[in-house]
This record gives sequence, structure tokens and C-alpha cells, in this order.
Amino acid sequence: MNTNMKKIVNSLLMTALVIFTFTSCEDVPSPFGTVVSPKSTTDDSSSEIVAKGSGTEADPYNITAAIEKCKEIGSTESTEKYYVKGIAVTEGVADATYGNASFYMADTADGTDRFYAFQVLGSDGKKMSAGYTINVGDEVVIYGPIYNFKDNTPETAGKGAAYIVTINGQNTSSSSGGDTPSAGDAKGTGTQTDPYNVAGVLSFINTLGADVTSSNEVYIKGKVKTISEQFGTQYGNATFVMIDEGYSAEFTAYSVLYLGNAKYTSGDLLKEGDEVIVCGKVVNFRGNTPETAQNTGYLYSLNGKTEGGNGGGETPSTGEAKGSGTQADPYNVVAITEIASKLEAGQTSESDYYFKGKISTIKYSYDAAHGTGTFFISDDGSTTGEFQVYSALFLGNQNWVDGNTQIKVGDEVVICGKITNYNGTLETASKKAYIYSLNGKTEDTGSGSGGGDNGGGSTASSLTNGGFETWADGQPTGWKSASSASSATLSQSTDAHSGSYSVNVNGKPSSNVRLASQEITLAAGNYTFSFWVKPTSANPAQVRPGYVPVTDGKVGSYIYGDYATLSSGWQQVSYDISLSAETTLCLVVMNPKQSSYSSGEDVLVDDATLTKK
Repeated sequence: MNTNMKKIVNSLLMTALVIFTFTSCEDVPSPFGTVVSPKSTTDDSSSEIVAKGSGTEADPYNITAAIEKCKEIGSTESTEKYYVKGIAVTEGVADATYGNASFYMADTADGTDRFYAFQVLGSDGKKMSAGYTINVGDEVVIYGPIYNFKDNTPETAGKGAAYIVTINGQNTSSSSGGDTPSAGDAKGTGTQTDPYNVAGVLSFINTLGADVTSSNEVYIKGKVKTISEQFGTQYGNATFVMIDEGYSAEFTAYSVLYLGNAKYTSGDLLKEGDEVIVCGKVVNFRGNTPETAQNTGYLYSLNGKTEGGNGGGETPSTGEAKGSGTQADPYNVVAITEIASKLEAGQTSESDYYFKGKISTIKYSYDAAHGTGTFFISDDGSTTGEFQVYSALFLGNQNWVDGNTQIKVGDEVVICGKITNYNGTLETASKKAYIYSLNGKTEDTGSGSGGGDNGGGSTASSLTNGGFETWADGQPTGWKSASSASSATLSQSTDAHSGSYSVNVNGKPSSNVRLASQEITLAAGNYTFSFWVKPTSANPAQVRPGYVPVTDGKVGSYIYGDYATLSSGWQQVSYDISLSAETTLCLVVMNPKQSSYSSGEDVLVDDATLTKK
């Protein structure tokens, strides 16, 4: 081969080697040393998204970085605030009362690693107008404290602690009203004869600091702008927004009772434009929502009227206080209510009192797990002027058990025990009162239901801790299956339907989870499993009641009732169970994964009962 031919061949060989080297997926030996194949550093659809950003305004975290930071912070809200940038992958709609919205964010439109923007306000921390929508695909920057809720949901701290900086590069001023609302002149001294106007109470609240409740009640006068929750029979309170006429600054009357500081029982009495005076302690919740402190406020005046408690617009017939509170001369309901009303919130009487009345409403004929009953009494047996006998023991100051005579509406009772002002609810102190006499009898004959079984059933004693009041090692006793039926993470909540606690059933957007009772063995027959449930946010939520047979520690097929779609506040869910033979089973409450009907967030469960028909 001549010299020219050798040069041509060598040139061709070298060219082929270089081409092979730079198109290979691996590092290969080369006459020139090791040649490394280049790797993409862009975040396209074919490469893993990497954490970016420092959490500052100039350099926000991307979602991957925000999730990593939340896991580092843990389950306690951060004291620092961070900027986070991402794409909205679910829709967020501003709440009519609080002006905040909740939605999920990811680094890409189809991203599976998600960060929850929970109850975020509009730009600069202002409320957004009701219905303002963050659309799927919007690029959003948010700012606020973050954390890993329950160690499994990276999110912002809720209730307006975080806010939207921009959406697609623009702020939300067009939706939130733009400039700071005009408050007008502050007026009033906060007394009954000289109430604050809305501007006046806002000025007063600004002196308290974030989340500091006023030491005294104040009176606030204004017009009803919007109503987020009318008075309902469950709690007898309402939530609405007040303004000074002609001005846009707002104050929220939160969970306030009706006229006369009484629970409401029927009808929709409030309407937009009503002139109201509200009395209660006040707080600047989260530093951005001036409102009445929960369970401290009531409607003092409605369009000039200061009477009409318990609904219907008429003055309740309260009657005359009678009795001396002794065994021989018990107080009537009017008298015991007056005494209880003098207690401070959270205060329990030092003395035991005797008081009498007729049973007007039965909440629980008895709770087998605690051996107590909860019901209301009044002087005439009507629902007007009721007093709650809460978690009281039976005759002889003994626990209620199967076989005891069951109470019924209309029964005459004498109660003995301590009373309390439980966050504004006047009632007997839990397990510190008992039925001294029932229809004149101070001892039980053990005659069974006595016709007062509250629906034809007797509570099955095998359901333990249905009120979720007893906890050990951070878990509710009686609510841990030895099988795989228990799959949800549980925690104690002080937001209770009754008593002091409920159970928080942690949700998972990616999978169904279950609250399950311990294994119980039931005889053949028909049963009703009931419980009270409440969502933890304004987002869609569902639960599904059911049970699963358990044999030798292994679950069989799960048997469920219908999905129950939840509204705000507590609601009761019931499920009928029919057993053809004696069965060992776990009662279950499913918290379903994220769907168009459920956000997959936490729910609260309380006051579970199992009754045999």
C-alpha cells in the first residue's frame, strides 16, 4: 500500500472511531484517552427533574426542591417563609368567606410529584374574590411557611398563612379588589351601648397581635355582607361577614350563637343586608383574618331586635328560676342554666348541684364504651330552653350497662353533679354527674329497654371507645386491628363532635386508607354501624362505611356501603350490617384516594356506635 493510500485509510479509521465514541451510550477506550458521553442537564420529559432554587423571591424553589425541603422540615410548620414555583395540576377556587383557595402544584403539567398549596390567599396576602379560579396549567408562585403535613403531604401552612405572589406572571389584584379595602373611620368603644363599627373593631384587633384573643367581650355593629353558614340544628351557630355600609373592610362573625346567646333550632333567619350587633371575644386569626374567637360570640341584635333566641323569631318562654340546688329542692332548668352561664369558658363548678327537668332530646341513650349517656332536658320537655346533660352516669352514680332501663324523651329526671361552661356550651362536666332519679325511681329494676331504646336498638357493648376519648401511645384504644384492615395513620384531634377528642384519619391522595376497629365477634342478626364525620378542609371529601370478616388474623373480602359525600361541619353516616352467622369482623371507615369527588385529605371521625336491631 502506498503512502497516500495509508493516509486515506488511517483518516477514515480515525473518523469512524470518533463518530462511534460520541454516539455511544457508554464510556469506551480510545487512543485519545477516555471519552465520556455527554448527558442531558435539561428538565425535559425524558430526564429526571432535579431540585432547583433557594426558596428566595429571586430564586424560588421548584416543586422538587420544595418537596425535599418539606421532608427536611418535618411535620411542624416552618418558622421561615419560602417562595415556591410550579404548575397548577388541579383547579383552585377562592372560598366566599375567607378568600383563599387550595390546589396541587407540580413541576410539569403531568407531574406526579405534587406540592399542596393549602388555603393560600391572593397577592400580598389579600383575600381573593369569591369564585376566583386558579386554572389547571397556570404557572403559580406562592410564598409562606411550608412543612410535611403528617410526614406525607408537602404543603403550605393553611388558613391564609401563605399567599399567591403571581399567576402566569401577574398578581391577583384584579380578583382581590386591588388596593387595600377602604375601612372608613373607626367608631365606638366596643360596649353594649356604644358598639364598635367594623373599622373600629379592626383598629382594636390590630393592637392584639396575630392569634391573640381579647381578654374581654366586645360589641360590633355592621351589615351582613355574605353568609357562609346559616344557623344549623347541629351546633346552633352561624358564620358570616360584616361590613360598614359603603366601605369594603370586612370582619368575620365566626361560629356565633343566636339572639340571647342561645342555640338556634330552625329556619334561615339571616340575610344579606341585615343590620346586626355581635358580642364576643375577638382575634386576628393567623394575623390576616379578624373574627370572633370560636365559641365565644353571639348575635346580640338583629335589625334592632335583641330577643328571639332558639329560632323562630319569638322570645323563648324561659319561665322562672326555682329551687335551691339541694336533693330535697333541686334547681329547675332555668335556674341551673343561669348558674352555669356565670362560669367562665372552660370553668367547672366546684360544687355538685341537684337539678331536674324532662328529657327533650336524646343524643346517646348510653355509650357502652364509657358507661354514660348524653341528652338534653328542659322544664317542659320541649326543645326550648334546653340544658345538656353530657356524658352522665346512671342511677346510683354507676356506669350504664346492658340491661339497664333506657331513657326516653319525656322522662322526668333529677341530675346530680358538677356543671361546666365548655367553650360556650353549658352542660354537666363529663363523668362528674349522674341520674339521681328517673321517673321518681332512684334504683334500677333492670327491666331492659323500657320502651326508650332510641330507635328500637340496644347499643352493642362490644364496640370499644366509640367516642375516641381514650388514647394510649398516641392511638385510640379499641381501634387497631391485628390484621391488615387498619391502614390509615391516626392522630388525636380536639375538634370533637362531642367530648374532648375525635380521631383524625389521615388521607392519601394516591390510595384508599381505612380506620378499623379491633376485631369483634357478633352473633347472627342485623346491626347498624353509625359514626359522625367531618372534613378537615373545604375541598371535596368522602368516606365509605363497611366491615371485613377476619379469620385467624387474615381479612376476607371487604363489604362496603355507599360512599358518603361530606359537607362542611359534622354529619352522621350509618351503614346496616346483616350477619347470617356468628362473625368475627372489623368495622371500617374508608377514606378514599383523590378523585373528582374526594381530595384524599384527612377526615375526622367521632362518636361511633354499633346497635343491634
